[in-house]
Parts: sequence; C-alpha cells; structure tokens
Amino acid sequence: IIEFAGNDANATIGHGLGKKPKFFVVKSRTHSQNWFAYHVGTGATKNPRWNDTASAYTTANIWNNTEPTDTVLNLGSSSGVNGAGNSYICYCWAEIPGYSKFGVYRGNNNSNGPYIHLGFRPAWVMIKNVDAGSTEWYILDGARDPDNPVGQYLSSSSNANEATYVFYDFLSNGFKLRNTGAAQNPNNQNIIYMAFAEQPGSTAYDTEANAR
Repeated sequence: IIEFAGNDANATIGHGLGKKPKFFVVKSRTHSQNWFAYHVGTGATKNPRWNDTASAYTTANIWNNTEPTDTVLNLGSSSGVNGAGNSYICYCWAEIPGYSKFGVYRGNNNSNGPYIHLGFRPAWVMIKNVDAGSTEWYILDGARDPDNPVGQYLSSSSNANEATYVFYDFLSNGFKLRNTGAAQNPNNQNIIYMAFAEQPGSTAYDTEANAR
C-alpha cells in the first residue's frame, strides 16, 4: 500500500514488492477521481477503472504507456493518478505462486466454459470483461457461497446489493465458467481476473489440501 503526492508530470514511485506487479489501482484521496487500474492482462497502454463498467480505456497519460518494473510503477501526468498537490493511495499486488494469480481468459459463449488453472482452490475471484462496455467488475467468494456453482456476487462498479447468477465452479486448482453471460463468458472476448487462494501453499504445487 503506497501513499504519494502528485506532481503533474511523468513520474515513477517505488512499490517495494521485489518483483513486477501484476495488478494495481490508484485513487486520489483529495479529489473526486476514478479508481485507475493496471492489470497484466491489459498492459500499461490501457487502464480499466474499478468503478466503471466501460471497456478498458487507452488514455496514454495514465501509466505513461510504460510497464512497471521490479522496483517502480510508472505514472503519467493525468490528474487522475498524478495531479500536482493531490494525495493518492495505491494498492499493488505481485503474483505469489500458491497464493495469488492474475491473468486473462477468452470466453467461448458456452455453458461448458473455459477452465482457468490457478494452482490452488480460489477463495476470492474478481473479473472484468475489458473488451466490452456495460460489464461490471464481479466479485465472488467461497465464504458467502461455499457450494458450486458459485454465484452470489458483488461489484466494485455498482452500489447494488448482493445478487445471484450462475458464474463458476470453484475447483481444487482453479475455476471453470458455467454460463454464457456477456460479462463473464462472451465469445472471443478478453476477461481479466485476480484470484486468491483458500488455503495458500508454499508453491503452486503445494495445494492438495484444497481438494474436496
């Protein structure tokens, strides 16, 4: 978690993770702005927004079209992420085998949907279709919904109450799509995800206890 002050110019900030981040979000603490996100599945030339249902934006002055490194994040001059005199907060994740995974899958518009291998049973998954507008950032977990199919969801891009829709099967080493929804499993569109393990292992292969 990083707090920093903006300078209205291209800049870098240290993240302290020791490896390249796979996902991070930046939000102004002093001005009304979006939650600007970087995800490894869309890269530094795009910026999906945690509170927005639009497809991934291509605004160049958000991440300066420059990938993060093992030591720093790159910021553009946009007031959304780096305005002079503004205070910002950044939440930043690196991938840890057996604990967290960040990636992208392509939908097939089939109720026998894609299987996404994680190397662990997920406890919490967040997805976003970055190729289509009017699609939420869906959040599902195995605590509120411990049985398959997992379908009770919340959304960071909506203030609506919890709702239910058939989404996934949570499996011992990943998750599998079980619907044809435009937001979760459309044909030939990219959906980014972030996932965290139910019972983290020391490696991606140390997850046998997650099987049920």
